Amino acid sequence: MKRIIVFWIVLLFASASACGSVWFVHSGGNNGNDGHAFSAALASFSAAVDSANNSSGADTLLLLAGDQLIGLSSGEEITGKTFIWPILSGDSLTHKPSSTPAKLINPGTTFADLIKANGSNAVVHIFNLNILANEGGTAGRMGCYAINGASLYIARCRIEEPSSWGVYANISSLLHASDCIVINSGGKGYLASANAEATITDSRAENCASYGFHSADHALLIARNCSAQNCQVGFISSSAGSIELENNETKSCDEGILFNNGDSATVVNSSCSGSRLAGLRRVTNDTTDIRLDGLLIHTLASGVTGLVCEGANDFEINHLTIHGGAGVTGVAAAGSFAAILRNIIITGCDVALDGTSGSLQFGPGLLYQNSADTTGANVTYLTEPLVRNPLWVHPSAGDYHLTPFSPARRAGTNGGHLGALPATTNSSEPWGRPPWGRDTH
Repeated sequence: MKRIIVFWIVLLFASASACGSVWFVHSGGNNGNDGHAFSAALASFSAAVDSANNSSGADTLLLLAGDQLIGLSSGEEITGKTFIWPILSGDSLTHKPSSTPAKLINPGTTFADLIKANGSNAVVHIFNLNILANEGGTAGRMGCYAINGASLYIARCRIEEPSSWGVYANISSLLHASDCIVINSGGKGYLASANAEATITDSRAENCASYGFHSADHALLIARNCSAQNCQVGFISSSAGSIELENNETKSCDEGILFNNGDSATVVNSSCSGSRLAGLRRVTNDTTDIRLDGLLIHTLASGVTGLVCEGANDFEINHLTIHGGAGVTGVAAAGSFAAILRNIIITGCDVALDGTSGSLQFGPGLLYQNSADTTGANVTYLTEPLVRNPLWVHPSAGDYHLTPFSPARRAGTNGGHLGALPATTNSSEPWGRPPWGRDTH
């Protein structure tokens, strides 16, 4: 992760230094200055953006580290190739990015998008900004917004309290976000819609009233090593949106992952814990083309179902681990289609497999210490399940790798493993560590 950020900074610095104008801006400046030296800095971010928009070539906006500036107001936008990062006053000659962020605050209007890139000529690179959308008591609509074919690259940015969206790629735009956090959003964390494409890595959405990561309307959202915590839904594809999830986690969301008539979805090596309604749910009549290979669902409260299979066509689930608790249902199906469960481990649930309202086909798999392995007339064992302790490495610490002695190691399809995680193989970490068990911030 650190190597990626360092490479990103070097590439950013080299690209921005190669051509174009440099504009300095800090709150002690003056909008009557030309902005081309630190001693002649502009006083407002919007004045610097306006100067950059009216300049040819790529432009660099250098903000004073630790300074607080007003972001863009409604109707203001970036329309050209622009680089933005903070510097220390002593780095005004080298333009070296500072590890101390600069701050942008809401200008006091409800519909403000504090950074907006508009049009196919807008290519905006942003590094190390704190965007405080609710500063002064009026919540700005969005932290960072790309629309109409714009390209937005952001790294190490923190977006706080937007009223609608933290980071939004809309109408054929391109978004790359790395090492970012959206926190306390009145709506969503990260959204891609209307044929946009978003790639989000090592980033978080926390305390979002709606969705953490959302793809809709023929957009594609790719999330790797990301986390959604205390959101209504952690990750969702809907309205013909596509989503690709790898090494992600959800914590304490109403629903960890939701499929609601998206176009396609891939879930690989991810986890859902503490979900209040369901770890993963596929809604009634959903037709999303789904590939699920490696999902851990655990730490569920009474009344919660680990995986809810509804939808309008067959749904194959591969390498799933559910570790339930009192009052928890492992997998429940509804509708006339079949949910096919391969290489599955379900333990500690009141009911492991509920086929009362829909069809479940299970095997190979392992069922252990469930009050009832099945309920309803529509559960079919494709192979007889193992009924043995899976021997995880350290489940109380969140490590559900298999030990070398686990009966699930070679009990799966073609001699593969059962469950979400294989046996640990890292000799330097004999107890293993799940891919989501790291702090990226």
